[in-house]
Amino acid sequence: MGLADEFVACVRDGRQPQINLRWHRPTSEAMNVCYESIAGGRPVRLAAAQVSAK
Repeated sequence: MGLADEFVACVRDGRQPQINLRWHRPTSEAMNVCYESIAGGRPVRLAAAQVSAK
């Protein structure tokens, strides 16, 4: 089942999805800092709050 199909099924059935996007937030934030570093040509430090999953 694709992610979109899973989402529709969750809405229809009133249940939580198997994959929670909150789990992927630290990865997305780390990738954004990498892009910022590449664009600026300098190291960029991740804040501790950005690294921990909430």
